[in-house]
Amino acid sequence: MASPADMFALQQTPVSAGVEQGRTPVGWAAGAAAVALVGLVFALVAVNGGSVLFAVIGWIMSVPAAFLLAKHISADTTQRTRAVYQPSAFPRIVYWSAVVLTGLGILLNAWQIADWAGRL
Repeated sequence: MASPADMFALQQTPVSAGVEQGRTPVGWAAGAAAVALVGLVFALVAVNGGSVLFAVIGWIMSVPAAFLLAKHISADTTQRTRAVYQPSAFPRIVYWSAVVLTGLGILLNAWQIADWAGRL
């Protein structure tokens, strides 16, 4: 309790000494992996005799996946600036899976579109 001589002591807010721990975010990378997987499925349908429309839709689906990966990197960088950062293996696996799925989706869909355009 504050003494009567210290009249401002009651107005002070207590300062917490706790430190927030930064963690690797997984939500953005998981969303990117899901969207990229859909784009890759469209690419596989287009490669296996589907129309070029499947390749265009799959390529368009790969663009949001790349955007979500960029959001993941931004969120991860924010977490890494905290005083304590605890990386874990699972988000890293999800991130690299999303990168591979996005890359494959973009490449396969673009290849199918280029193959179609070359035959015009």
